[in-house]
Amino acid sequence: MLPDNYRNCTGTTLTNTECGECPDRTFSENYFSAFCKPHTDCQSLVLQEITAGTNTSDSECGPRNYPRSRVAGFVPAVLVVLLLTVILGKIMKSEHNRQREQQNEDWRRPDIPDTDVKAVDYPAARQRGLQERNIHRQSPDNNNKFLP
Repeated sequence: MLPDNYRNCTGTTLTNTECGECPDRTFSENYFSAFCKPHTDCQSLVLQEITAGTNTSDSECGPRNYPRSRVAGFVPAVLVVLLLTVILGKIMKSEHNRQREQQNEDWRRPDIPDTDVKAVDYPAARQRGLQERNIHRQSPDNNNKFLP
């Protein structure tokens, strides 16, 4: 019995050498060679098998081809995400700028009357609050004894 990498070759000085077939997953480029080489394993090289090996030729490997549908779906998805990010950024920035302009405009407008702003005399208001508290303490029907 011959080892896996060899094939049986017979011949004499009067007849040509004839060799049998190489075992599975091996090949011999030279018809008269008794040695068989293993086919290249494309997967172990992270390549795609383009042509399968035969008894007389090695496997041909090439770069992996990704399905076009995967690439065709991925690229537009990335572009849509980028486009939405840019649009949302512009909307948020314009809204922020509009609010800032409105605030600046409100501060600069002299035609807005100050009627809704009341001037408070703080010492007088404090005095009134103290007087109301004292009145509450002195009322005879006041049952709340926990007020200071």
